[in-house]
Amino acid sequence: MVVQKKNMPSKIKILKIAQECGLNVPNTKILSNKTLLHDFFKSNNNEILTKSLGEGKHIEYNNENYPFFTFKIENLNSISKNFSPTLFQKYTDKIIEIRTFYLNGECYSMAIFSQNDKKTKVDFRNYDLENPTRYVPYKLPKDIEEKINNMMIKLNLNTGSLDIIYSPDRKYYFLEVNPAGQFGMTSDPCNYSLHRKVAKYLNENSN
Repeated sequence: MVVQKKNMPSKIKILKIAQECGLNVPNTKILSNKTLLHDFFKSNNNEILTKSLGEGKHIEYNNENYPFFTFKIENLNSISKNFSPTLFQKYTDKIIEIRTFYLNGECYSMAIFSQNDKKTKVDFRNYDLENPTRYVPYKLPKDIEEKINNMMIKLNLNTGSLDIIYSPDRKYYFLEVNPAGQFGMTSDPCNYSLHRKVAKYLNENSN
């Protein structure tokens, strides 16, 4: 049975479990004070980003949609002395982003060439409709897939969408997992036919 979002560990806890399973994760802090943020900023070569502390959300206002994107912080000038607890991470350059749909021990991965466009470089969800991002099937190394499987078992998840980056230092960095992540965005560009695999799994495990 899939764990519901309300039962999921926090993002920090998930990153800790990922590390315990041997996956690389970016240096991460939850801070609410500019002094501490300044120290974190300097210790990470003045290159950090911020993202939603919880699951990805969006706000609808006046028939417009405002998603919570990941943003790179270039300087701290406009940040107040104290602020609500916020998640910050070291900014890690990437060759490609990887979206992996995990289903009962199997990984179905897709490479996302978000670095080819300034608009999608930090967060590929900031779509450029005039210059669509390229998506292609991708196969993670066997040892990375084994570490992902161990992590998902520890999280008691039999399905989920994982965000991973492959960096210029030739390392894979795990970012997060969404237990209710859509499989269509991975399946359709890569011809994985995941709707059939999910339906088969549900049919075989319905009792």
